[in-house]
Amino acid sequence: MPIFGNRTLAAMLRDLSVEVRKQCQADIVGRLNSGGHTALAAEWELFVLRQLSRDDSLRLPPRDRPGVPDAIFNPSGGRPMVVEVTALNDEELEKRFADDALGMLFYRAINRLTGDPVGSVDVHTSWPIGADGLPQPGLPPRSRMHEFMKTQEVRQFVRTIATAPAESHRLEHRQGNASTIVTFRPGSDISSGSVSGLVARSFNPHNRGRLVRKLRGKAQQLSDADLQLPAVVVLCDADCRMLRETLSTHHDRDTLARAIFDHISGRPARSWPGPHGPWMVERGVKQQTTSINAVVILTVDEKWERLTNHVDRSVKASVIRNLGAAKFSLDDADLSSLVNRLQNDVPPVLRSPMNAKQKSRFSDNEGGGQVVGNRVKVSMLALQDLLTGRTSHETFVTRHGFIAEHLIRLAEQGHCISSLRVVKDEKGRDDDWVELDFSGIDPRNVKPLVERGGE
Repeated sequence: MPIFGNRTLAAMLRDLSVEVRKQCQADIVGRLNSGGHTALAAEWELFVLRQLSRDDSLRLPPRDRPGVPDAIFNPSGGRPMVVEVTALNDEELEKRFADDALGMLFYRAINRLTGDPVGSVDVHTSWPIGADGLPQPGLPPRSRMHEFMKTQEVRQFVRTIATAPAESHRLEHRQGNASTIVTFRPGSDISSGSVSGLVARSFNPHNRGRLVRKLRGKAQQLSDADLQLPAVVVLCDADCRMLRETLSTHHDRDTLARAIFDHISGRPARSWPGPHGPWMVERGVKQQTTSINAVVILTVDEKWERLTNHVDRSVKASVIRNLGAAKFSLDDADLSSLVNRLQNDVPPVLRSPMNAKQKSRFSDNEGGGQVVGNRVKVSMLALQDLLTGRTSHETFVTRHGFIAEHLIRLAEQGHCISSLRVVKDEKGRDDDWVELDFSGIDPRNVKPLVERGGE
């Protein structure tokens, strides 16, 4: 379940020049098929290469040694620049702080005993914040969460709910100073909660350190490549909450943008004159690298239409410029040309990185469909899997109960397929629709043929 859709990703590869495609196709396709955060990073790299490759303005540096940057972009009428694409994710934090998965684990455990949904589960955590800015976990990491679900207190809580599903129930689990409260509400189908694992993925000292280490590594890579060109690092959201949060200007304290600016640009100290000497307002920060001219952050921006429940997604580029010293100068016009390429003519964005990493085994139109009179619309891939035996008839009926019911009804009424049409999807999704018209009469049913004058 990629961000852009497999069809779009294939089109992106085809849009690259033959020379560029030869050099990068095997590596990118291999990583796309790996799934998870690796696939998301490969998607972003392919997207950047495709956006910058128009008008033959992109070339790849020689791959004669490891660590060479991703591309060299030559803007029209400008000076070439090195472009290094990298992605940031919260995989390590997800493994350490799995409290966001707790509600679903309880929900499944309750349903196994009761047979069907009987209520909702709310999870609220109160975990103290440590010196590193991260909560002190009151639950085991994700790899051991199922062990926690087998403990006596959890088993007793679930059995109590199964015994009295019409009543509210509450479980409070304490570990040191950390408290985790799970509440069961009967008759409700909307769960809620506040979990510390999400706070752990916001901007804090720990995540600032992760970011700085990433930038430090990229600066060293650019310095070792020694391509004698200005350099831009494109930092992409591969499901990193810190990157998705609102970016502020470098004048604000304790923000992602401020941390990046301080690292690549440095900041002078600020002071006010006083009767006994200058009064220090803000300490300065020493510039950490002269190899990076700018950092461009790519995220997926989502805007919901409340009335239609439609979501419009686009790629958003946020630029943080190095205003300090740099090994090689980069004109503002050239940087603007790169940013405009990244934001214009963007293929359809189907999903946010947070949803895209959860790879689905079903097609886009799986389980959907429409019936109008004797016309039935069904997923093309689902129908193809049924015809080829990849999906059994029983499985098809389970996933497409509504459609299967009407297909059976039309057949029992003596109809047969009179026309079939594939309706191409225009939103960049990987599945089309198949429209089946049942205006004909099944020739195996003699009586309807005689009564209706069929041939």
